[in-house]
Amino acid sequence: MNHEDGSSWNRITVWIYRDLPGFRTVYFNIVLHNDNRGDTSVDNIKYDDAFVPYDSPQGYRYYNIYGGLNYVLLENHKWNKVYWEIPHVRRDRVIAVELRYRLQGNQPEMADTVKFYFDEMYLEKVEQPEHYEGWNVAPGHIAHNHVGYAIGFPKIALASDLSADTCSLIEANSGKEVLKKPVRVTKTHIGTFQVFDFTECDIPGTYILKAGDAQTRPFSIGDFTSLYRDNLIKLINFFYCQRCGTEIPGRHSACHADLLIKIIVNGAVVPIDEDFLNAKAVIKSNPPCIE
Repeated sequence: MNHEDGSSWNRITVWIYRDLPGFRTVYFNIVLHNDNRGDTSVDNIKYDDAFVPYDSPQGYRYYNIYGGLNYVLLENHKWNKVYWEIPHVRRDRVIAVELRYRLQGNQPEMADTVKFYFDEMYLEKVEQPEHYEGWNVAPGHIAHNHVGYAIGFPKIALASDLSADTCSLIEANSGKEVLKKPVRVTKTHIGTFQVFDFTECDIPGTYILKAGDAQTRPFSIGDFTSLYRDNLIKLINFFYCQRCGTEIPGRHSACHADLLIKIIVNGAVVPIDEDFLNAKAVIKSNPPCIE
């Protein structure tokens, strides 16, 4: 691409098929390279070249702060439709769209040869891209707690551009209006918001909020335990699945076995994976030095 002006487009789509034997989870990068040299509104750093390698001294800043870098997760052995909305990415002097898989260490069961297939890459225009920045609520939307609202706790929803003066709480199944109140406008240091407070409703059930043409998806009002227990279990399970050095059945084998953390206790070096329990007993009286 020769400094193409992509300002009229705000989304990239592409089909990707991954063939990675032994891999359970793989992320993939899509990079949009825009020639920002000489544009002081982008950065006061003068890049050496329009095409900045990721592993160059300037690469991290270019990609993660001023460039266009997107991570996507792909399912193995099937075609994946990938969408990347780019209204926030500079694209007035595009020189390349890069499809990249990052080379890194792998678990023993993973193959050392991988294949990717690509098809039907398009530049597209979306009339209303996803909201991506700022505290304000996306146009035409009502921000609410998707998990639900607990009985006895505050129940508040927010919006930014509603034309309606009132908001209604409606039973999702029957369509019955349970509560209707004026929308209150509140100005704060992070912006101006339209607030709907329905704290007084403590009747368990499934509801939607509706204000003019805007409405939420169904959500629940119920007791705290029933609403949040599943989410807390999922959160704890996430941390469990992130553990290194031990197999997580169905997720990954023992990983990062080539890393060694040592704790110095009473002058003796104790590898954390060999005798951590014994070392733990004396840590309180002997603050460890971790290497």
